[in-house]
Amino acid sequence: MISIRECVSDVDLIRDEHVTFVNSYTERVIGFYLDVFKYLKKLEDTKGKGKTKIKINRDIKEIKNKNKSGDYKDLLKAFLNKGCALSKEDKAYQIKYRDNWIDSSINLTDVISRLENLKINSKKILEFNFDGNSLAIQRSYKLLQLFHTDISFLLGKIFDYDGWFSLLDNHKSWGPYQLTKKLNLNSCPYCNRQYTFTVINLKGGKVARPELDHFLPQSKHPLLALSFYNLIPSCHVCNSSVKGSADTKYETHLNPYEKNDKHSLMRFTYVPQTYEGAVGLTEEVDVELKYNGDSADTITKAKVEGNIDLFCLNDLYKNHSDNVQEIIRKREVSGDKYIEIMQKTFTDFPIKIEDAYRLAYGNYYLEKDFSRRALSKLTKDIAIELDTLIEYK
Repeated sequence: MISIRECVSDVDLIRDEHVTFVNSYTERVIGFYLDVFKYLKKLEDTKGKGKTKIKINRDIKEIKNKNKSGDYKDLLKAFLNKGCALSKEDKAYQIKYRDNWIDSSINLTDVISRLENLKINSKKILEFNFDGNSLAIQRSYKLLQLFHTDISFLLGKIFDYDGWFSLLDNHKSWGPYQLTKKLNLNSCPYCNRQYTFTVINLKGGKVARPELDHFLPQSKHPLLALSFYNLIPSCHVCNSSVKGSADTKYETHLNPYEKNDKHSLMRFTYVPQTYEGAVGLTEEVDVELKYNGDSADTITKAKVEGNIDLFCLNDLYKNHSDNVQEIIRKREVSGDKYIEIMQKTFTDFPIKIEDAYRLAYGNYYLEKDFSRRALSKLTKDIAIELDTLIEYK
């Protein structure tokens, strides 16, 4: 796995742009629900808790226009019992008072209190960063998560990834295409095997972009469905085929935004199975990815190994023995001096080691460029293991 922070220098600026845009939407939806429940509370206080039908056509539309919250009928359905439609009677949309509400919405005072708290904390939620296993941040999130459990029926509409964010047109000021384009990660940070280009055609139409994996799954963490550090640009294999609905946690898995200097927490190695494999004549080598951090840091070790297992990285990289074979063979034919030979060959145009390396191995030498091409991490780790990166001076 490669580190996003090692490859993207302006992560914090991109985060701020994402949070500013998304928060303007979530605050409008929270504001809509707040005004609706305050309106229902006022009616309850004046009419009692009977089965009075409430005409909401004019009043709710006014609330909707005030908050610019979009499809208000869809938002209202969030607190109605399943299968209960908003009926149209006398050109006024009505809700049968209380009978059609889900149980969680009946305590209006409680719902209003939680929505008011959510409005205060919505920006904080969108920029939650659990890097470094900060106990204070984890505690803060847990408290918010517990406090808002009682309005979980509204969270999917407030932090709406599937029905709002993922569908945003790329002509908008922000959306999934703008997010992945700004991050400009051309290979998947989970596996570094698949390309994840963001492509918009000359007419501005959507062509392709990475999938956005929810590091902590939406099903268990609806508060974080739109949070910047919880949206990981990834390939289809890692996000949908391999990870799927796995219950990832910061205690057991490593988020690509977490500290991972020079992508060094994992390291590729190889084991030749035959003499021919050892000298690069055949692909008879086993490729293996291992934890490469401090062995005493058992927490980080467990997280890294959790990713290796979850994304089946060792199983997948067994299919790249041909790449390892090529590196081994170049070493064998050059007597451990492949980079030196490349630099000596172009004496009229002196080239740096990173340029010679790219000519030699067809990949990037500097860690900040690893996201630009697939298999960059594998290529350099094996080249280092074979002692082929000696710079000619």
